[in-house]
Amino acid sequence: SEFRQHVRAMGLKPDARLDVYFPPDGSNAEASANARANLLAWLQHKATKETPALIVVDTMVRLVLVKEINSYAELTKALTPIIALARTTGAAVILVHHAGKGTERSGVDVVLGSQAIAGSCDNVFVVSRTDEGLHTLQTIQRIGKDLPETVLDMHDTTGLIDASKSVEEVRIEKVGEKIFELLTASGPEGLSVSDIAHAVDMEDAQVRERVYKFLRDQRAMSNIAEVGEGRARRYY
Repeated sequence: SEFRQHVRAMGLKPDARLDVYFPPDGSNAEASANARANLLAWLQHKATKETPALIVVDTMVRLVLVKEINSYAELTKALTPIIALARTTGAAVILVHHAGKGTERSGVDVVLGSQAIAGSCDNVFVVSRTDEGLHTLQTIQRIGKDLPETVLDMHDTTGLIDASKSVEEVRIEKVGEKIFELLTASGPEGLSVSDIAHAVDMEDAQVRERVYKFLRDQRAMSNIAEVGEGRARRYY
């Protein structure tokens, strides 16, 4: 299948076991309901017998049978067997789930539904897309240091993900690219801070700080020269 080919391309060894199960698609309502009701029991039996290193459930609501996703009591009860599954088999269990709508959400509040979902997990991995089109990952961890919002880049051939730069680092780089374009076009006259402000939205405090950080870093590396002080200061 396409999924198997994708995982193999990521580097899974040919002799490594990879089991994929797709429950009924819902076209037969009775079969689908029975399959979902028996799915967790089947998974527990399968994992106990095969002792996998990793179990991925996509999506969580296909395995967890609850009537109300916002019910703390329901979700706590439904997720308890999955916690037990991880502990008894030693497998890492990844539950793919959706985020709630609204840009004002942050931390564990981004998880759609009851707080019992995030509360039942050791780590919450939040994958999102910024307004400028960056795909990002951040973690909220029970143990260890949280991963700050980090940019994800997928390799075209292998599908492997590189997560080496923070969102702030990428934004500073983009500001820097713009400044270098301006410096190249300015020639021997160089640039003043006001010249940069006209091209980059320095009314935004965060953008302004990125500009100054970039200029400081580049000056320290001798990539640009700074002449003058205050408003008369110019960059070359």
